[in-house]
Amino acid sequence: MGILAEAQVQPDTSLQVALGIGINFHISKFPEAIAHKAGSLFTETPTITRSELVAKIWSEFHRLSKRNFFEIYKSHSFVLGKTVEFEENKVLYKGTAVDLTPSGQLVVHLEDGQTKILSSGEISLKNGRDGRPFLFFSFILLGV
Repeated sequence: MGILAEAQVQPDTSLQVALGIGINFHISKFPEAIAHKAGSLFTETPTITRSELVAKIWSEFHRLSKRNFFEIYKSHSFVLGKTVEFEENKVLYKGTAVDLTPSGQLVVHLEDGQTKILSSGEISLKNGRDGRPFLFFSFILLGV
């Protein structure tokens, strides 16, 4: 799964945000180059159609947007509390995702005791379903 958000801030402080969600719906085998970090919602015959999934996501998004979206998003995060890996300046880091800042940045406590705050990029979630890591893209810009 991947989440991509692009924001454009105008000099008059207006903000435009475009969000995109990519879900590997039904892929039983990935190319070798990404097999170690990619996962699929269904690895066997799906129990719903792609259209049904999109309709359900759309329905839930509109229902949740009436409440505090950020707190709901944070409480349902599948990343927080999990072991993650990410690369920064060609160095591989491993730690625990512990929080999201009010602006949507991911807070990671590293194994060596340091804390990193990630604004964007790619992390691998090491406790993925079927023993495969999830791929998570965070380009979140909240509270701007």
